[in-house]
Amino acid sequence: MFRCVSVWKICVGALVLASLAGCGSGSGSNAAPSPYEGTRSGPFTRSITVLGVATSSSGTESLTIARDGSFNGTVTNTTLGNTATITGTIASSGDVSASVVYPLATYVLSGTLGKNASGQLTGTLQVSLNNSNVGTETPTLTLQ
Repeated sequence: MFRCVSVWKICVGALVLASLAGCGSGSGSNAAPSPYEGTRSGPFTRSITVLGVATSSSGTESLTIARDGSFNGTVTNTTLGNTATITGTIASSGDVSASVVYPLATYVLSGTLGKNASGQLTGTLQVSLNNSNVGTETPTLTLQ
């Protein structure tokens, strides 16, 4: 009887340890969530110079920012009448790196955004085309 009870305790103990080994967050990361997480949308203005021609345009952006700071969404340039997809990352510091893909060109955005007094995500980003700085973009994105 003593041997049976001891084997039973060992089996129960092994099952408890095995079940605890599977516990955890599942993500493998203890990183804090992005302070910008959520769906944000709002207007933007863009000023660029390409092949000596300066243009200003405006429109709207809509982004879904994930817990890890990665984002994707759409950019609608109402001045030029075209739509692009946008993908990128925003660090907790506000540093942004993104690609805006239009049918005929892909722009790269870089710089830093931050929250203003109203909680909107805003700032001025550098716009690059073919590894050359061609202008700036200023979004003002409100949490939806």
